Amino acid sequence: MAIGSGLAAQIGIAKESVVNTPVAVTAFNPFLTSTLMPRITTAVDMGLQAGQLAPIGARRIITGLDGGGDVTFNVASKAFGRWVQAAMGSTPTATQIGTSGAYTQFHNLGSADGTTFTIQVGAPETGGTVDPLTFSGSKITAWELAAQPGGLMTFKATVDSMKVQPTGAGALGLQAASYSADQNFGFNQCAWSSFSAMTVVSSLWTPTSPTALKVRNMSIKGAQPKKVDRWIAGSSTKDEQLGNGFTQATGQIDIDYASTTFQAAYLAGTSLGLQMSATGSIIGTSGTNVATVQVTMPYVTLEQGSTPQPNGPDVITVSYPFTVYDDGTNGSMQIYIISTDSAV
Repeated sequence: MAIGSGLAAQIGIAKESVVNTPVAVTAFNPFLTSTLMPRITTAVDMGLQAGQLAPIGARRIITGLDGGGDVTFNVASKAFGRWVQAAMGSTPTATQIGTSGAYTQFHNLGSADGTTFTIQVGAPETGGTVDPLTFSGSKITAWELAAQPGGLMTFKATVDSMKVQPTGAGALGLQAASYSADQNFGFNQCAWSSFSAMTVVSSLWTPTSPTALKVRNMSIKGAQPKKVDRWIAGSSTKDEQLGNGFTQATGQIDIDYASTTFQAAYLAGTSLGLQMSATGSIIGTSGTNVATVQVTMPYVTLEQGSTPQPNGPDVITVSYPFTVYDDGTNGSMQIYIISTDSAV
């Protein structure tokens, strides 16, 4: 039965083999919102001619066509790695843990130059026809991972695309969406800890003697600045978006004031490590592996406002904004995933 509303909408993503050459999208995520849209750049001849009182329509031309916008979805245990790869510029592989049917992915920060993705949005007409818009040459320029009490962990991606095309044959036709059984991560499953040292064990960044934190609210934001306006003479499609600034990562955690540890680090300007581990239920066949999304940041500094501010009789909660830096040895951030995805 045809559905003539957003209930039939879909979004899929796939990595391109050649920059800005669309491929059939293969990973589909149930999504909350999307503002992805084409962006048309036009020029109009406003030259004067005797007696002409308005611009002439035939003298309006399209000089460029690209696209972009935001996509937000709840983080699930499957089909998330492709988005993380686009956000981090990582080069992960899915490695099975023994013969368990559970696979690991290690996403360390890397350059996104030379790597693009196809994202396809399916928008339903009221009559039930779902029309695809295919965004090729896509990159994520900013992202946010967040969760609040009583809610699910969400991921928001800001996308810039080199080209947008409507329905067509092959990869440009509407791809059949498929969704695997997966599980979401609630705020109650997002455990935080701080640490002062870590080791690398089988590629996994592993804190030494971490201290558990009682976090009341959380967000982690990342950005890979890119030159997104590389318009070239002779083409209405721009060139690949290349990195043109330091990768940035920030965040904020709200914690009930229980000790002076964070305040002391802020006032002394010293660094600390932070780790967020979202864990679900058992996956695979071994009975020991659980669905996981883990973010490890070994060198974090606390920013302005990281001190308690009593303003009433309630429990004092302190908001700790932080900035993520490269630790000089391992990098700035690792996102570790355990899922049943046999490929990223």
